[in-house]
Amino acid sequence: MKTNLGDVWDMKASISDTNLPAEVATLANRLGADGKPDRVHLTQYGTMTEGPGKPWMRFSATDTIELATTAFDWRARTGPLSCLTVVDQLSPRGTRSELRLFGIFPLAPRASPVLRAKQMVR
Repeated sequence: MKTNLGDVWDMKASISDTNLPAEVATLANRLGADGKPDRVHLTQYGTMTEGPGKPWMRFSATDTIELATTAFDWRARTGPLSCLTVVDQLSPRGTRSELRLFGIFPLAPRASPVLRAKQMVR
């Protein structure tokens, strides 16, 4: 998967007592980091493929990563007119992986033990 990380948000106040290079701390402060965030939100734009020989598809996504526990919520839109929504979640409550048409109609099966193992690696 090729991605371009876009925005980072949901951080507050100031980073000062860190081992970060000054330039990195300055950028983090400008983006609103406080040094103790509980989650990070990312926006992504890129292309992805289902495997070798398969066509590349453009996508846009948001990813929320919990920092205090092993958890994430990745949601991508792709397809003609962005009609397909991909949801990939891992939390202490379990896993969820769905492909939906127009964000409503399920097109692919949900979580399984194999999926959970793959999500833990990610």
